[in-house]
Amino acid sequence: MKKEIYSYDDIPFIPDFGTIFNYDYYYKPPPDWYIIITDIINSTTAILEGRYKDVNTAGSLVAMAISNVKKDMNFPFIFGGDGMTFLIPGDILDDVNDVLVDTRKLVEELFDLKLRLGVVPVSTIYRKGFKLFVAKLKVSDRYTQAIISGKGIDLAEKLIKNDDLYNPFRLRLDITPQNKADFTGFTCRWKDIPSTRGETISFIIKIRDEYDRKTSLVFNKILKSIDDIFGHESDYHPLTESNQSSSVSQAYREARIFSKKKDGLLYLINKFRVSMETLLVKLIVSLRLPIKIMNKKMKNVKTDNIINSDFRKFDGSLKMVISCTGSQRREFEKFLGKLYRNGEINYGLHVSDRALLTCLIHRGTGEEVHFVDSADGGYALASRKLKEQIVSG
Repeated sequence: MKKEIYSYDDIPFIPDFGTIFNYDYYYKPPPDWYIIITDIINSTTAILEGRYKDVNTAGSLVAMAISNVKKDMNFPFIFGGDGMTFLIPGDILDDVNDVLVDTRKLVEELFDLKLRLGVVPVSTIYRKGFKLFVAKLKVSDRYTQAIISGKGIDLAEKLIKNDDLYNPFRLRLDITPQNKADFTGFTCRWKDIPSTRGETISFIIKIRDEYDRKTSLVFNKILKSIDDIFGHESDYHPLTESNQSSSVSQAYREARIFSKKKDGLLYLINKFRVSMETLLVKLIVSLRLPIKIMNKKMKNVKTDNIINSDFRKFDGSLKMVISCTGSQRREFEKFLGKLYRNGEINYGLHVSDRALLTCLIHRGTGEEVHFVDSADGGYALASRKLKEQIVSG
């Protein structure tokens, strides 16, 4: 029986990503916590229209809003491309529901995208006999990455994706929030990031059995194959100092979010502000000026993006974004295909030639995370392939 924790702070850190599948570091969330799941409805349509960066933006906004409710980023959240998964304590549920609903409204108004919102009590997961675990990895002094595992997450997704008009796990469309969402700290100023090796891939790998010590051996075998095929982490990391470039052309997304309008005077003022800040940071980086903004040495901003990126994670499925050659990718697909035919895994993989970067920086604490996905569909299309594979058996 896994130990139950009462606070996210109670969980000891996993030493490094190589031990992420060590079952001893996983704990049961309390039954009075809640699973929050958000995703963009019909995101494939937006992807086909070339709007996947808008999908990434809309999918990640809730994390910034919840962190401003909680006043830090010390809570479990996982980015999935077109949506996110959270675990939150019950004492902030009402405030979180408000910002969820307000974010849904703004996402539709500003980006013409519909955000599905689901809230599932952890007690419901346990009552139905499903398992749920949480762990955490200290990626850096500024970013703690959550690990959420167990078939309970699959159940929560199934419950919230039921389109029944009276689905009790979906936040209704007629709710009027008492408080507005605060997106302070959200930033999205980076051009698409070209692969240094030709391809950038997003993949999702899911073990067919319930996660336990036995299935963790399969994941460890996969991690070994990644090192054998792609090399050291620095070889396959999608971000480098040289391939990151900010641009004022990206300013419109932030301008929309902070003016809460698609046009007009306030929108133009915010767009000008973001553009000037972008140019200032480019100057600071190029001249290596010792200037701090939001407790950050801005000359190191590209290094910070790399160190605090979430290019790999585990939420019951292994998710990674990797820069690689075409031959390396084909070798890896061959390896995954063998595991699939052996009945050990299901997987989905999407191939692009560049990555996307969406950034959250908590101004009060200095905590930050930089969500990484591959372009043209990334995790969203990899997830679609995974689900098709599961259905086909």
